[in-house]
Amino acid sequence: MSADDELLAHEVEAHQFTEPLKLAKQPNLARRLVARASNKVWFRVGWTCPHLKAVLESAETEMLLKGEIADHLDIYQLQGGAPQSAGTHSLPGAADLGQTSDAQIDTLRRNGGDFQRRTPAQGFILHAHGFAQGCTCGSPGLLAQKRQWNNRQNGLVSHGPIEGRWPTKNWKTAVAERRKVIVALKDELVKAISDEVIKRVGAAVWSADVIPNTFSGNPKNVNVPASYALGVLGKNTQNIAGQVWKTDDIVGNEYDPASPNKGLAASTGITLLLRARREILDAIASLKGPQA
Repeated sequence: MSADDELLAHEVEAHQFTEPLKLAKQPNLARRLVARASNKVWFRVGWTCPHLKAVLESAETEMLLKGEIADHLDIYQLQGGAPQSAGTHSLPGAADLGQTSDAQIDTLRRNGGDFQRRTPAQGFILHAHGFAQGCTCGSPGLLAQKRQWNNRQNGLVSHGPIEGRWPTKNWKTAVAERRKVIVALKDELVKAISDEVIKRVGAAVWSADVIPNTFSGNPKNVNVPASYALGVLGKNTQNIAGQVWKTDDIVGNEYDPASPNKGLAASTGITLLLRARREILDAIASLKGPQA
């Protein structure tokens, strides 16, 4: 077995996943400060470099807006993992994801992520492996893969061609450019949802024979007047845009299961928007009447 063949065998062995990693509580402040000094940051399930984190957050937000994912990226590995990882994940800078469709990989690449499928035909369980374009973080094994990418090679011992979008832009340039696209996509989504809810609210409320009180905390009021229901639903509809924008900035603190409302990720605004739509439409569906 040649050195290249041995490298691939170890890499394949290290990428046999069973399920995405679960959200984990970020390390304490002292550990994060020490890690930051070595250009390492915590991202939901483990350590990575700040450049790849920015790429993943941006791509995730765009995927949510396009309907390419329902909730979040499926992360199988960041730094570390199996000791047989052939060095590609031993330092921060690489990620393995469950998003493998052509559209998802293209979105990752548009956001500065050099991701490509690793397939069963190559010996892997299907996943996308990649890193941030222009980022110099990573182990010698990963840096070798980055050099191959820039030569339009797939990072495997076959040195096969990269399929799909190539070349990709530097991660910083790409994230800045996609931010403008994301803003436009959010505006479109907010308007579409607001229009949909407004259209359905009026018809549902005025057609209802009985409007159950799902709008106030007064248990004595079993039902509410149509005017009151319209007022509450209208206010909720107007607040949709506020819900999506208020938490949309990329923040330094990541998700903490012990404090789920602190340190929301960049995509949380979009998730709140979609949740608001579901809640309002569920309230409309609870109305009882011939057309409700």
